[in-house]
Amino acid sequence: MESNSIAPEASINEDTNLDISLDKSLNKESSRDDDEIPVHSGHSKLTENISPLDKTMNNSINESKTEEGQDDTKEEWLDILGSGQLKKKVLKPAENNFRPSRTWVCKVNIEGHLTDGTFVEKLNNFSVQIGDGEVIQGVDLALPLMDVGETALLEVGPRFGFGSLGLAPIVPPNATLLYTVELLSAEDEPELAIVPASKRKVIG
Repeated sequence: MESNSIAPEASINEDTNLDISLDKSLNKESSRDDDEIPVHSGHSKLTENISPLDKTMNNSINESKTEEGQDDTKEEWLDILGSGQLKKKVLKPAENNFRPSRTWVCKVNIEGHLTDGTFVEKLNNFSVQIGDGEVIQGVDLALPLMDVGETALLEVGPRFGFGSLGLAPIVPPNATLLYTVELLSAEDEPELAIVPASKRKVIG
């Protein structure tokens, strides 16, 4: 009988071919992994890989800054008494921080209107002593909060303006007023003992 010696050699060849195929497959996978690794030059691009949590935090910070800017805009008006009845907004800031005290004598320019623009009154270079009631109460209360040289807009509610009676025929009852006030100068009240008699009559 003839012996068949081809089968073992064929098996060996098949195993060899399988090993070669595996080696080629491994080489392809290794080459593919190398291709997927980015090569960086210059600065790193790691900052591009920001997690969703980091993006959310950054957005929150930006929104907070925007809200702060909006709050600053809302705070242009100073609510002097906290009731909304008397508010002050600086139109022209002063060059110094010199403010009058109560009973001081001030020189002011004053112009008042209703909220619809109707003219009420105008006083130029007017001398007023704080606390003496020579102007509407809203202006009187705001003067100690102004610096000399400052121009301010006042929103005066009825309680600190002309009240429930108004000032016929110009100011209706319970009217809100807008007053522009420029504080020109301020000085302490002089002692009556050193004031000439002629000026004492003017002071009263």
